[in-house]
Amino acid sequence: MLHIFHGEKIIESRRELDVIKEKFAGKEIITLNGKKAALSDLKQALEAASLFGHTRLVIIEYLLKSLSKAKKEILDQYVEILQNSSHETVLWEDKEIGKILLKRFIPGTDIALFKPTKLLFRFLENITPQHAAKLLEILKDLVKKEAPELIFYMIIRQFRLLLLIKGIKDEKINNLSSWQRARLHSQAEKFTLEELQNAYARLFIIDQNQKSGKSPFNLTKDLELFLIQL
Repeated sequence: MLHIFHGEKIIESRRELDVIKEKFAGKEIITLNGKKAALSDLKQALEAASLFGHTRLVIIEYLLKSLSKAKKEILDQYVEILQNSSHETVLWEDKEIGKILLKRFIPGTDIALFKPTKLLFRFLENITPQHAAKLLEILKDLVKKEAPELIFYMIIRQFRLLLLIKGIKDEKINNLSSWQRARLHSQAEKFTLEELQNAYARLFIIDQNQKSGKSPFNLTKDLELFLIQL
């Protein structure tokens, strides 16, 4: 069976992926990076027989995002291989995939969208200096609907995009729509480059301290302090 898990709510999609992996405990599991894997790599993983004579689990990450601008002929080759495989296959993406691309897959494909609430995106777009009171108010409601880990991940992602918009060129910006770039430009103008760099560095420290257990606070409290210090 083919599964497609996509959307920014990656904590939940990873949990869903773990459920499938548990079913294949003791069996063959292959994980491929779709950004780097060639068509021949997919063929080998999806068409070859399992070493143990059973159906294997094949996990391919970031493939659809990489193929979003590929020519129709190329897309058709990938879709055909994916649809015809006898192995259990999961395509995992950390962002929402467009409906046009998803429609290429036949009915019966397990497609699950893990999409955060609109409040999270409103929160991210409102992150600017001297707006701590408003941000803290939104965050208070947001943590009731979304995991702090997801909020933290999305804040890091937002500041990475703001840094790129501010003056560092990167191909990721080209993947954004014109309205997304316009909103990021407007938000980035409210920061100096130094302020963005310092904020991004603080996020790195929060991440390290949370993972090592050095922070005296839980993640929500660390996020509150981060917003106050912007």
